Amino acid sequence: MKSNPLRRSTTAEEAAQARHARKSAESERDQILKLGREAFAQKDRAATMAGRIGASLRAERERLGLSLSDVAGKTGMSREAISKLETGQRSNPTLLTLLRYASVLGLDLDIELRTLVGNS
Repeated sequence: MKSNPLRRSTTAEEAAQARHARKSAESERDQILKLGREAFAQKDRAATMAGRIGASLRAERERLGLSLSDVAGKTGMSREAISKLETGQRSNPTLLTLLRYASVLGLDLDIELRTLVGNS
Protein backbone atom coordinates (compact mmCIF):
# COMPACT_ATOMS: atom_id res chain seq x y z
CA MET A 1 0.00 0.00 0.00
CA LYS A 2 1.36 3.42 -0.93
CA SER A 3 1.82 6.00 1.77
CA ASN A 4 -0.04 9.24 1.43
CA PRO A 5 2.45 12.13 1.16
CA LEU A 6 -0.20 14.56 2.48
CA ARG A 7 -0.78 12.56 5.63
CA ARG A 8 1.44 13.49 8.53
CA SER A 9 2.56 11.33 11.42
CA THR A 10 0.93 11.59 14.80
CA THR A 11 2.99 13.49 17.34
CA ALA A 12 3.83 11.97 20.72
CA GLU A 13 1.51 14.50 22.37
CA GLU A 14 -1.37 13.60 20.04
CA ALA A 15 -0.79 9.90 20.66
CA ALA A 16 -0.84 10.52 24.42
CA GLN A 17 -4.08 12.50 24.10
CA ALA A 18 -5.63 9.70 22.06
CA ARG A 19 -4.59 7.09 24.66
CA HIS A 20 -6.04 9.26 27.44
CA ALA A 21 -9.32 9.71 25.55
CA ARG A 22 -9.54 5.96 24.90
CA LYS A 23 -8.92 5.15 28.60
CA SER A 24 -11.52 7.74 29.67
CA ALA A 25 -14.09 6.28 27.29
CA GLU A 26 -13.37 2.75 28.49
CA SER A 27 -13.65 3.75 32.15
CA GLU A 28 -16.94 5.59 31.51
CA ARG A 29 -18.42 2.88 29.30
CA ASP A 30 -20.30 1.04 32.05
CA GLN A 31 -21.77 4.26 33.43
CA ILE A 32 -22.86 5.39 29.96
CA LEU A 33 -24.49 2.02 29.28
CA LYS A 34 -26.25 2.14 32.66
CA LEU A 35 -27.61 5.62 31.93
CA GLY A 36 -28.80 4.44 28.53
CA ARG A 37 -30.61 1.44 30.03
CA GLU A 38 -32.23 3.70 32.64
CA ALA A 39 -33.37 6.15 29.95
CA PHE A 40 -34.95 3.35 27.93
CA ALA A 41 -36.64 1.96 31.06
CA GLN A 42 -38.10 5.39 31.84
CA LYS A 43 -39.32 5.76 28.27
CA ASP A 44 -40.97 2.33 28.45
CA ARG A 45 -42.57 3.21 31.79
CA ALA A 46 -43.89 6.50 30.39
CA ALA A 47 -45.34 4.69 27.38
CA THR A 48 -47.03 2.15 29.67
CA MET A 49 -48.50 4.91 31.83
CA ALA A 50 -49.70 6.84 28.77
CA GLY A 51 -51.30 3.67 27.44
CA ARG A 52 -53.17 3.10 30.69
CA ILE A 53 -54.37 6.71 30.78
CA GLY A 54 -55.46 6.50 27.15
CA ALA A 55 -57.36 3.28 27.77
CA SER A 56 -59.12 4.87 30.76
CA LEU A 57 -60.09 7.91 28.70
CA ARG A 58 -61.40 5.69 25.92
CA ALA A 59 -63.44 3.57 28.33
CA GLU A 60 -65.02 6.69 29.82
CA ARG A 61 -65.68 8.19 26.37
CA GLU A 62 -67.42 5.00 25.30
CA ARG A 63 -69.35 4.80 28.58
CA LEU A 64 -70.65 8.31 27.92
CA GLY A 65 -71.58 7.33 24.36
CA LEU A 66 -69.27 9.91 22.79
CA SER A 67 -67.59 9.34 19.44
CA LEU A 68 -64.08 10.34 18.47
CA SER A 69 -65.65 13.14 16.44
CA ASP A 70 -67.56 14.39 19.50
CA VAL A 71 -64.37 14.60 21.55
CA ALA A 72 -62.42 16.08 18.65
CA GLY A 73 -64.96 18.87 18.27
CA LYS A 74 -64.84 19.72 21.96
CA THR A 75 -61.05 19.51 22.43
CA GLY A 76 -59.79 20.93 19.16
CA MET A 77 -57.77 17.76 18.68
CA SER A 78 -57.99 15.63 15.55
CA ARG A 79 -59.77 12.27 15.60
CA GLU A 80 -56.44 10.67 14.67
CA ALA A 81 -54.65 12.28 17.64
CA ILE A 82 -57.38 11.15 20.02
CA SER A 83 -57.27 7.61 18.64
CA LYS A 84 -53.49 7.48 19.01
CA LEU A 85 -53.77 8.76 22.58
CA GLU A 86 -56.41 6.17 23.45
CA THR A 87 -54.49 3.26 21.93
CA GLY A 88 -51.10 4.19 23.39
CA GLN A 89 -49.57 5.04 20.02
CA ARG A 90 -48.88 8.51 21.33
CA SER A 91 -46.58 7.68 24.22
CA ASN A 92 -45.79 11.18 25.44
CA PRO A 93 -48.93 13.34 25.57
CA THR A 94 -48.65 16.74 27.21
CA LEU A 95 -50.45 17.51 30.44
CA LEU A 96 -52.50 20.10 28.59
CA THR A 97 -53.67 17.46 26.11
CA LEU A 98 -54.67 15.10 28.91
CA LEU A 99 -56.43 17.90 30.82
CA ARG A 100 -58.39 19.00 27.73
CA TYR A 101 -59.53 15.47 26.99
CA ALA A 102 -60.37 14.67 30.61
CA SER A 103 -62.41 17.86 31.04
CA VAL A 104 -64.57 16.99 28.01
CA LEU A 105 -65.43 13.76 29.80
CA GLY A 106 -66.17 15.57 33.06
CA LEU A 107 -63.01 14.20 34.64
CA ASP A 108 -60.18 15.86 36.52
CA LEU A 109 -56.57 14.83 36.06
CA ASP A 110 -54.73 14.13 39.30
CA ILE A 111 -51.01 13.41 39.39
CA GLU A 112 -49.54 11.79 42.45
CA LEU A 113 -45.85 11.67 43.26
CA ARG A 114 -44.64 8.71 45.30
CA THR A 115 -41.27 7.64 46.58
CA LEU A 116 -39.82 4.88 44.44
CA VAL A 117 -39.18 1.59 46.16
CA GLY A 118 -35.58 1.58 47.33
CA ASN A 119 -35.31 5.40 47.43
CA SER A 120 -35.79 7.08 50.75
